[in-house]
Amino acid sequence: MATDLKAFQERLNSDKAFRSKFLEDPVKAFEAEGLILPDKAKKLLTELVAKWTAKHRPAPGSTLSMEPWEIKCTFNDI
Repeated sequence: MATDLKAFQERLNSDKAFRSKFLEDPVKAFEAEGLILPDKAKKLLTELVAKWTAKHRPAPGSTLSMEPWEIKCTFNDI
């Protein structure tokens, strides 16, 4: 069980199963590790993770490529 944010972050980066649980329900992942967030932070975290994990669709005439350390957007036919 992580008891601080640094340990929590290290686990997110090293444990794929834990990262999957975090992406499914970030607040529950925090609470399971003994890290309690204020209500405002819970709401914001949930919204941010939802945006990060949303299926992105490129605009017509464009492409979207997500590589490990960067996001590239290319627009054709502008």
